[in-house]
Amino acid sequence: MGFGDLAVYSRDVGENVHFEGNNTKTLNISFTNSPSSIDSLNTILALLVYHSTFYDINIRDILEVKLLDFNVLVHVHVLRRPRPKLYNLSLTDDITQKVTVVTKTFERYECIERLVDSVNKYYPGMTIVIADDSETPQQILGSNVKQFIMPYKEGWFAGRNLALSQVKTKYFVWVDDDFIFTENTKLENFIEKFEDSRVSLDLIGGFFEDVNGTKYILSVFFKNIEINAGDEDGDCMLRNRGFQRNVEEYPECMIVDLVTNFFMAKTQISKEVGFDPEFERVGHTEHFIDGFGKLRVASCKDVFIIHKSDKNNIKYKKFRRGGESSHISRYYGHEQYILFKNNLKCYRLG
Repeated sequence: MGFGDLAVYSRDVGENVHFEGNNTKTLNISFTNSPSSIDSLNTILALLVYHSTFYDINIRDILEVKLLDFNVLVHVHVLRRPRPKLYNLSLTDDITQKVTVVTKTFERYECIERLVDSVNKYYPGMTIVIADDSETPQQILGSNVKQFIMPYKEGWFAGRNLALSQVKTKYFVWVDDDFIFTENTKLENFIEKFEDSRVSLDLIGGFFEDVNGTKYILSVFFKNIEINAGDEDGDCMLRNRGFQRNVEEYPECMIVDLVTNFFMAKTQISKEVGFDPEFERVGHTEHFIDGFGKLRVASCKDVFIIHKSDKNNIKYKKFRRGGESSHISRYYGHEQYILFKNNLKCYRLG
């Protein structure tokens, strides 16, 4: 089935040119005498018009042009372009109006309150969105906190989706609930790169430091995803340490496919990629697989945050590390889902 026709509507091509099949999928262009030059051929071809006869917002068509002794297939892409989503940032340079802090918490109120205090210390006035699926929810105090209560144990990625859905700013910062902002958590460094017209990035990851200020710039915090073509049973995916290339304008940055759980991203495209709620207890790489080929990702060595895990929280550990409902059994139960969803027959997480 064709979705449109080809035609030449101009009458200024001369008596030497003849058309058969105007307003059909196959247009035959012939000449009484051979054309005088390549330019005359190009003039005729420039008059070709495609007329869509089948409405669709995104569709492709193939039509045929017969010219002299050549048959040319013309590939046409008909696209209704979506409208841009614009953010009004012209009235202020206040970073709190550009960025929202986003996190998910489960049974770790001491951690999340510590995180909130640290955000308010370094970025007072910045909105903090928290998705909470704890069994007995407690109010999380702090300036500009928006706490959204979920059903008990609803899940990790479901919470990330909920929190992200409430972001109104152009950018958001994802942090785990056991992270702590420091004087080296310079969100302005992320913004500088996003708003530099010389580079095009959608998501930028940072690195970690300890309470003594020691910085950890390790290859485990940035990785590449490689897809090897397979057969009818699917492809193979490899997750490897390393980077694709350096960012010329920012030597401290590398182009990668995957970063840590500390990153800033553009809100709109991240909402389009989303977080698959199938992953209830553990998930990270899966978001970047869903964003593969959609997200331009970088890892930059000029923004740091503290990761101070809660090692004594027995209730949290029960779901995180042990028992029949632990992330271990649930994670490996998702192997077939990951393979099927991504048309893979094998994958390796290095």
